[in-house]
Amino acid sequence: MSIRPELLFFPCGFLLIGYAIPIVLGFMWMRVDADRSGQPGILWAALTIPFGWLAILVYVVVRAVRPASPQR
Repeated sequence: MSIRPELLFFPCGFLLIGYAIPIVLGFMWMRVDADRSGQPGILWAALTIPFGWLAILVYVVVRAVRPASPQR
């Protein structure tokens, strides 16, 4: 029994869209934005590894309800 290549497209596409993109966003956008607002950016970025989109959603909510700290 062999696996047809076209059946691998969906799981690979889901992995890319559901996991790889949040990690890239987390390390690029969240880290810089959190550092700029006075929060621990590397911690927020690291949370995207196990939690993916959920970490980004939580960061956006926290960012919206928490006032920005003054620049250091």
